[in-house]
Amino acid sequence: MTAGGVFIGLGSGTGANLGNLLALGGALAASLYLIVGRRASREMDPVSYNVGVFGWAALLMGIVCVAAGRPLLQLSGTSFLWLAVTAVLGQTVGHGLINASLKSFQPQFVALMLLWEPILGSLLAFLVLGDRPGPAELVGGVVILAGLALGIVSSRCSAAEGPGGAEGQPL
Repeated sequence: MTAGGVFIGLGSGTGANLGNLLALGGALAASLYLIVGRRASREMDPVSYNVGVFGWAALLMGIVCVAAGRPLLQLSGTSFLWLAVTAVLGQTVGHGLINASLKSFQPQFVALMLLWEPILGSLLAFLVLGDRPGPAELVGGVVILAGLALGIVSSRCSAAEGPGGAEGQPL
């Protein structure tokens, strides 16, 4: 899957390097989130865990906004409405399901399933917006899909052979 990311990155040109670096940082943060979330989800009920995670995220983003000199409350009522919709659908439902899945699945498998998001997002961008990927993005996408298929098959084989990890949880 890393090879797929390399193809995409090489085809993006030098202007996208900052974005690629930020994406790498995001991937590292997401990995840490899943590893810590796996442990916390075993020790806390889902509502408490989600309130804690979302609360800390909101606090940290508030600090970042203040440090960057960005206004916190100068949005219109419509903007706040759309932010609320995004928070409820994207955060509470989406991330709540991710957090809940960490109780039943290994973080590696959850991370693997999260890789479907950019693939499906790219497909939606093509179908809805007509955004056509270039040759490097197509090759990278195929490599990522092959990596996903290999990971899914590998996790199924591991689960069929016996316990899926040190804790006996499914992969």
